Amino acid sequence: MVKSLVHLKTTIAVTILFLFAFSFKTSAQEVSEKSVYNWFDSKIGQENTGLNNAPLYVNPYRPIKDHHTFLKTDQFTIGNINYDGQPYFDVKLKYDIYTDQLVLNPFGQFENVAVALIQEKTNSFFIFNKNFVKLNPKTNTLPDFTAGYYEIYKANEDLILYTKHHKDINKIVKDDGVFYSYKTKNRFYLLYNNNYYAVNSKNSFIKIFPEFKSNIKSFFSLNSEVYKNDDSEFMKKLIFQINTLLKNKSN
Repeated sequence: MVKSLVHLKTTIAVTILFLFAFSFKTSAQEVSEKSVYNWFDSKIGQENTGLNNAPLYVNPYRPIKDHHTFLKTDQFTIGNINYDGQPYFDVKLKYDIYTDQLVLNPFGQFENVAVALIQEKTNSFFIFNKNFVKLNPKTNTLPDFTAGYYEIYKANEDLILYTKHHKDINKIVKDDGVFYSYKTKNRFYLLYNNNYYAVNSKNSFIKIFPEFKSNIKSFFSLNSEVYKNDDSEFMKKLIFQINTLLKNKSN
């Protein structure tokens, strides 16, 4: 039944967008895709959508105070997802970056109820103003570049940064039990001119862009605090800068 509803959802959404664009001689943007899909989900009941067809999420690791396995926060936040070929908007999500699981709070459930969305069905998602895609990279030269969720930052079609958000785990034994702490340890990969590179240091960028050596060294020096506080944002700023240098070089 769920599959038939999902197919019907797509058919109705496309039809409504077409009719509004044709009948009122205006752009389909005025009736946003988001509003149409949300309307359909509300009519069939969000509990009947394909999102609920997922196993319960269980975290076996007991964290110490102020530690957790999630991106940004262990609380659910509003996001969007493309799941099993269908878009869903304004759903409650959190991303366990230690186990690489996207976690959903099903519609109408208390927030202590969570399901782990099936990775093979999760095409992409959006939370904390970050876009994520599921990748299955095939490269023998970068063994750490494994299948999973990656934040994507596209400077242009030939310059794309992929960030693997991750946390390392540390086991702590106390008198009242075993606890775990976590330390963020992200990995970065660059797709440049159809080649993949691991870019986790200043020298790795200089090796790819030797003509911009002085610019890269200067950027690292001037933005050391940004790198220390949020290395993923630092990398995006650096890629933006390199893209600007490439544009100026070609002009």
